Amino acid sequence: MGGLPEAARSGEGLVCLPVQLGCVSDSLRLHDFAGPLWRSGFGVALKRQLPALFDLLFAEQARLGRLYALHTPTAPVLPGQPFALGFTLFGPASAHAQLCVQAFAALGALGLGQGRGLFRVESASVAGAPAPFWQASHGLTAWPQALPAAHWLSRRRPARGLRLHLRSPLRIKDNNQLCLSLNAPQLVRRLHTRLGQLCDAAGEPFPLSEAELAAQRQAADALQLGQAQLSWRNIARRSSRSQQHMVFGGLTGQLELHGELAPLSGLLALGEVLQLGGKTTFGFGCLHAEWLD
Repeated sequence: MGGLPEAARSGEGLVCLPVQLGCVSDSLRLHDFAGPLWRSGFGVALKRQLPALFDLLFAEQARLGRLYALHTPTAPVLPGQPFALGFTLFGPASAHAQLCVQAFAALGALGLGQGRGLFRVESASVAGAPAPFWQASHGLTAWPQALPAAHWLSRRRPARGLRLHLRSPLRIKDNNQLCLSLNAPQLVRRLHTRLGQLCDAAGEPFPLSEAELAAQRQAADALQLGQAQLSWRNIARRSSRSQQHMVFGGLTGQLELHGELAPLSGLLALGEVLQLGGKTTFGFGCLHAEWLD
């Protein structure tokens, strides 16, 4: 795993299920991005409540290709206030959305962090769907449906300006060195690689042909980089396994791209679902594309 398949195959390929949870804090208080804390709590809840699903998502054999990503709050979480929390499941993991909702609900009752801050999961929706598939007051009201990568890749938007928001730290490397800046060719190459790694991990076909890959790389090479307001941000965490304190970081902020963006609009839409770079299971790499025109 790692990189694109030797022969990229056409087809619908990887299935994805992005889920958004509507939550309310009872006593949980988080002043800042706490992706590593959410990831640790999710793992603890799964291991206690659903050990088979923990093995699918967290066990050693999954290390080279985790079949989930977290989209954790980037704004403060305050007692008595609602907040959104998200996760995306890939490939075979997408059949277990309801169990993951149960794990987060159990985490809310168990408490998060040193102060064991409590929260409640009130609803769960497939991102973009008009109604929740689960509500705390009614239980499961519909079965969440995963969608193939082709659902997002097929979107084509005529546009010549884009502002890309890095909503959580973006951690990518070139030649094994962490990147302190970002341009369009890097972005497209990393999106192709991320998609390929997930397809390999899920055992599903790669959804872009060689001709489509080449056209997207060519489009990226022709784009102009506009205003960029990027900074590096370090995040500390303590490993629950080794009890060691670690620090890792990534780029935050925003940048503008100008030129013919239509050939890349579907790939960027999918990138918002996949997330990008390293540590996506910690909530890293959340992107949002704002079309300027």
